[in-house]
Amino acid sequence: MRHMIARRAVLGAGLTAALGGASIRAVAQSRIASAGLGCYVGNPNGNDSKEMSTFEQSFDRFAAALGAAPAFMNAFTDFSGSWDKWVANAGWLAWSWSQSSRSRHLTPVIGLPMATNADWATQPAVGTFRDITAGRHDAVWSGIVAAWRDNGYRTMYLRPGYEMNGSFMPWFMGRDASSIDAWSAAFARISSVARTVPNVHVRIVWNPVCINDSGADVASGYPGDAAVDVIGIDLYNNFWPRSLYSFSTGTTEPSLASWRRDPANRTHFWDYPGATRGAPTGQTGVGWGMVRALAFALEHDKPVAVCETGVGVNPQHPEHGLADDGEFPNYLQSRLFAAGAPRVEFINIWDVNVGDGNWRFSDGSKPSTLAGWRNALSRAGLRPT
Repeated sequence: MRHMIARRAVLGAGLTAALGGASIRAVAQSRIASAGLGCYVGNPNGNDSKEMSTFEQSFDRFAAALGAAPAFMNAFTDFSGSWDKWVANAGWLAWSWSQSSRSRHLTPVIGLPMATNADWATQPAVGTFRDITAGRHDAVWSGIVAAWRDNGYRTMYLRPGYEMNGSFMPWFMGRDASSIDAWSAAFARISSVARTVPNVHVRIVWNPVCINDSGADVASGYPGDAAVDVIGIDLYNNFWPRSLYSFSTGTTEPSLASWRRDPANRTHFWDYPGATRGAPTGQTGVGWGMVRALAFALEHDKPVAVCETGVGVNPQHPEHGLADDGEFPNYLQSRLFAAGAPRVEFINIWDVNVGDGNWRFSDGSKPSTLAGWRNALSRAGLRPT
């Protein structure tokens, strides 16, 4: 997550009491994973015992805080290097996962790049997309899937070109029909190749980011039902409203600080991030929000998955979020599990502090957020009540 919707120890006595004295070790070692609950708490490192210990402590703290162990976790393929390095990187990460009792039995949700850092100079990287479609990187896609399979992961979710509707990704799909068509064709090629790898079950996720302006109709980048198994949703609690009009009061707020105090305004943004006073549900083809994502999944008879979500703020833009927001988890539950909503395959909650956002909550620093996640997951049936 970037500018438009900014993203990316020991329990304190108060949190321990809130958990009813739950033991981190007991939760972690129970191996009773909650179907549908996922996380991102950082990466295991099989070559560094200190980093591995930090990962396992973070994983245990997450499970103890929520009272349920996750069954899914995010993984990312490093695209900073050249194409010939990707398979080795995936193999090392899959091996590192297999070295920890925490991640050994998880289902990976793998972010699959569609460009390298070198493609920033030609964004949108239409030439690269066409190379993918022509099959010039087929060995990369099949190699990544095989690397995870060979380390014991027989079911995995792939997110090719995740958050492609944001210009903050080098594989940005672009704003014109020709670029978007090239991106879609490349996605379809990756999907086809990944599914040919034997002895592994691959689920393909089409994964836009919820954003207030995409420069083109996000739906135009859909590669077709045959290439997609799941509609992915990336949504954090941040907000970048296109206007400060309050749809609950019918007035324009004098500042973002006053606008954000009303939970109804934040909810309206998460539903319709491109909304303005004249277009309360957003302009056609502008932006992408929760309501549109769920409707799109229903239109195409696909389940949904929340591939990334969390509560926090970007330290460079703290005014565009609430650092401790108990409303947001319950908002997600109310939309995802409403009557008639598409089936939810998983929700990956971020509990980590990264450069463009501090989403950590299990350390007791965000009591409202923790209470919100526990309540929302209980109501969704993703943790014991």
